[in-house]
Amino acid sequence: MSNDQEIVDPQNDGDVVVESKDGDQQRISFQVMQSIYNEITGKTEEIAKMYTRPFHITIADLEQLNAKILQLYEQYSIASANCNVHVYYAEDTRERFSSFERFRAYDQSRLEPMQSLSLEYNFLVVLPKLKKPQSYKVEINLESRVSTYSDRKNQLPMALWRLIGHRTATVSVEYIDYVVARTFLDVTDRWIKGVPAQETPKALKVALKHADKAQHVLKYLFFALSVYLLLSISSHYLLTSSAPYNATARFLVLGFAVVFFSYRIGLWFGRMIENAASSYMELSYLKLNRGDEKLITKAQRNNVKSFFKAVVGGVLAVSYGVIATFVANYLSAT
Repeated sequence: MSNDQEIVDPQNDGDVVVESKDGDQQRISFQVMQSIYNEITGKTEEIAKMYTRPFHITIADLEQLNAKILQLYEQYSIASANCNVHVYYAEDTRERFSSFERFRAYDQSRLEPMQSLSLEYNFLVVLPKLKKPQSYKVEINLESRVSTYSDRKNQLPMALWRLIGHRTATVSVEYIDYVVARTFLDVTDRWIKGVPAQETPKALKVALKHADKAQHVLKYLFFALSVYLLLSISSHYLLTSSAPYNATARFLVLGFAVVFFSYRIGLWFGRMIENAASSYMELSYLKLNRGDEKLITKAQRNNVKSFFKAVVGGVLAVSYGVIATFVANYLSAT
């Protein structure tokens, strides 16, 4: 068993005091303790954060991020640093750039849309109370939701995609000193939250969330409406002194047909609205080449078309209900 005991000195801003059984004390910087732990175990720690916020990222935004990272380098004593940029396309195709300067020469005329991009910063930091450089790695993964779904839309329906396709970015930092890691994570976090994005209105989000219930609601609503309207005019056609048996029979047959037709048309309108809503997608993308531009334009048009179809379905459903009510009131009045 060790004869030493570690305690934290509250008057020394995080320094660790090693106290032996003989009462001797030695103050050691927490930076030194973390460095010793790393040398003994060979392990580094990691903090990470995931994002679901949709974004619209261009090469100018990436330039801004790189500038922020380089500004952070100036706050520390950096022994060495490098940056690797990985660009991923469909069918496991990718490009690798050994520096951000080389990435600036990226072929923006390329016609293959980009699915994701990864920026990896590796650097060695010499902290004030240490002489030996420490290794850190910051990895920023950005995903184009538009491109990824376009590549997999034949494999996954939009309803399932909404459940598993929310992630748009992840940031992870492998570190030895937590304060350094937290600084890089916070700067990257502010950058991601600051990039342009077209947020979907809350009302539309709620409508999209519940669009899968449209066919169930409308088919039973139209069924109930048709039954109510038939009951309201039944006194004119069921067995009365003025309604013979053949008129009653025709009314029952026609009534059954109206109920069935109303149920089916409600189902049809509901499916129309549901299918239109299910093809609507929050646009989150990387716009770095011509292929990205074409795919984004296509996705924007698809959203407009989907919204229009959903509105038309809703208008037709309301119109059918109004017309059916008008006809029933007219028949009951005659």
